[in-house]
Formats: sequence, C-alpha cells, structure tokens
Amino acid sequence: MEFRLTYEGKLLSSGNNNPRPGHKHTIRMHFHEQLFRLWKFNRSLAAIALGYQTSLKKAHEAFLYAGNAAPEGARKYMELLQDNYPMFNTKWAPLVTEGCGLTCAVDVLFLRRGARGGIMQSGDIDGRIKTLFDALAIPRSNAGLPQDVARTCPIYTLLDDDKHISHVSVTTDELLDPTGEKGAGNNDARVILTVNVRPTYGSWFSMNMIGV
Repeated sequence: MEFRLTYEGKLLSSGNNNPRPGHKHTIRMHFHEQLFRLWKFNRSLAAIALGYQTSLKKAHEAFLYAGNAAPEGARKYMELLQDNYPMFNTKWAPLVTEGCGLTCAVDVLFLRRGARGGIMQSGDIDGRIKTLFDALAIPRSNAGLPQDVARTCPIYTLLDDDKHISHVSVTTDELLDPTGEKGAGNNDARVILTVNVRPTYGSWFSMNMIGV
C-alpha cells in the first residue's frame, strides 16, 4: 500500500534539549485528518476497520468476520484497535503497530527556505525531520498535548512507534512558493511524505491490510 501525507507551514527542529511536543502535536493532528480519510476511503482499510473479531491479536492472526457472521462478543477492528491504545486521556488508532506484521518506508520531499544545496542551511535538517517522524507516531508522554485532547477520539497516527520505519530517504530543495503561514519565516516548509506500507511476514492480516 502506498499513499502520501502532506504538511505545509512552520516546521521547527527538535532534539533532546528542545523536544517541542506542542509543535509536534499540531503537525500530528494535521496528519490525523489525512489518515482518518485513508481509513474511510481506502477499500482495504475500510473493510478491515468494520470487520469483527473477538480480540486484536486474533484480528492480526486470522480473518475478520463481517456482519451477522461475527462470533458472539466480537467487536469491530477499529474499536479493538483504539481500545488497545488508551493513552493520555484519549484513544489512538495507529495504522502500523507492533503486532500487525507491517512496516513502512518513508520518502520525504522537503521544500524549505534557502538556496538549493547546503543541506544544513536554514536550520538543522535532521532535527526538522525528527519533528516530522515524531508527529507520525503516538507521543511517549502527555507533554504538549492540549487539555481538551479527548475531544478527538480516536486520534489517527501512522505508527504506534517510529521504530517501525524500515527505510528513510530525504530529498531537499528550495521552497519557491511560500506557504503563507504567518511568522514561519526561515522555518517555512512544504513536505510530501510518500509512505509505502509493507508486510514483515505473510499473515492474512498484513496481506489484506496492504490490499494484496
């Protein structure tokens, strides 16, 4: 399964000395809207989300029941998924998880202020990419989360943990069309992430998740 996530606006570098959790969550919620649409409109994902099973582990190992064929006590996969991640006063719905038999590769097209070349100009590229990747996953603490975070439930993310990213490539170039975000300045950026979700083993679930 291949799809693209996009972000444009202020993109700040983060690291151990300045993790910027609030900024990351703003970007995370931008990706949330896109991933919600992916689960809703991709045929394979929509069928999985509405399929029934008695546990998340069984859903990953076997097929999902549909409609009246569901066993007693079965629940929709999306309900099981978010109930498995009840964190920080809300629930989360990651696409690529520890037990689902999937991994993903991410190719990044990063357009930023500054002349072509000079990868370390206009801020620390590595730190800005770290901000993006942290925003693709469930946060590790509630730092930076708004008090009303529960208003959005579940929050859709690409990953439960960024360790499931198996490959990364980054292409940088000059941003010729500014995003228009007020105050972005030299941190203005437009990013296109091409995500390729791949099975780590040939389970029924992983093969159907990617639409094979």
